[in-house]
Amino acid sequence: MRMIRLASAGIFCGLVFLSAFGCSGPVLSVNDAVVMGGVQAPLTAYLEQPVGLGFRNGLEEVPVQFSARNQPIGTGRTRDEGNASVVCTLPDPDCSQFEATVRLKGRTLRTSGKVFHWDPSRTIIVVDIDETLSVTDYGDLLFSRHDGGSRPIYGARETMTALARDYHIAYVTARPRFMLERTRRWLREHGFPDGPVMVSESWAEWRSQTNFKRNTLARLRQQWPNLLIGIGDKRADVEAYTYNRMLALIVNEKDADRYGRKAMTMPDWPTLARFFAEHHDVLSRPAMLAARISPEGKLLPPPRDAVARRTVPGSQEPQARRSAAAVPPQTQRDRRG
Repeated sequence: MRMIRLASAGIFCGLVFLSAFGCSGPVLSVNDAVVMGGVQAPLTAYLEQPVGLGFRNGLEEVPVQFSARNQPIGTGRTRDEGNASVVCTLPDPDCSQFEATVRLKGRTLRTSGKVFHWDPSRTIIVVDIDETLSVTDYGDLLFSRHDGGSRPIYGARETMTALARDYHIAYVTARPRFMLERTRRWLREHGFPDGPVMVSESWAEWRSQTNFKRNTLARLRQQWPNLLIGIGDKRADVEAYTYNRMLALIVNEKDADRYGRKAMTMPDWPTLARFFAEHHDVLSRPAMLAARISPEGKLLPPPRDAVARRTVPGSQEPQARRSAAAVPPQTQRDRRG
């Protein structure tokens, strides 16, 4: 809790500092798109005017043109929050990028986003960033374009890379929207697996991280039914994951009783990697996993008959555990952070 208060205070001070530099022109940004089979892609763009304190006001009733492979695929109009959302047909199933373009007062704004093609039969994992993946240097995060001071937590990169082979990965952080590109760059430069990044859209969402994450995950669960696992480090993550009937995995937490009956706590990322290897058989199967998640966000034990069926003849060890993947190796460089 103390870490959360310090982080919030640091971001607030940074936002005040940024506001002293005045406001620039309108900013166009896009959310990455996820396609679950086929070529129908939900696309969203934001057109906003910076107003100080690092936040922005949405610009209403402005046309946004979406295109892919140099072909127009749809047009939307911004609403009161500055967002324009449309469902477009991509030119082909392999299309991995789209563009959004706005013409406003003689200026042309253009930006691009990624299209992730996900297997609808895979389990989806959502991951927090600050103090979950990153030992965050809030000064660098706010005042440096490259956030060179923040470093990956020991074992996080290797574990996430291994998980991305069998699961789809999405990142949900309460960081304000003006940090979106900075966050994407940090994940890319430090070798984390590619995936859509979702951030808070307003001052109110940033101030109430629990509500932001709970509501965001509720919306995503409707779009992605297999979003069943959440990894985080704080109470806001626990509340958001359990509210949405997800498996709540809290990493970098040595006090197993901190959250009472809720969540499953892991002292570090290598321990979390072993948990995924040991329970791969159920975690990688959405239907089986959904039936094994308790209201407290924990993994329920399998039914007795299921354990009996999976036991290898001549051994007391279930076959799923025998074939579990090894924990990703850690290097001395990673150990130093």
